[in-house]
Amino acid sequence: MARVTRALMTEWNPVLASEAELRSLMGVPSREVSSALEYTFDSGFGGERWRFGIRSGVVVSVEWDALE
Repeated sequence: MARVTRALMTEWNPVLASEAELRSLMGVPSREVSSALEYTFDSGFGGERWRFGIRSGVVVSVEWDALE
């Protein structure tokens, strides 16, 4: 899933997309806080974490981290 997400982000910039659109493409988040949705993908050899900042139902930022 990590590779698929990376490929999606090269084709689609989620900034200014609605939270509903993000959820429809990414599915259920691994973690939810009041201002962000976080998706974690473990490949068995590490993985990736994608954090989407949300304000008023709109994606305002995207952060990516490699997991070891």
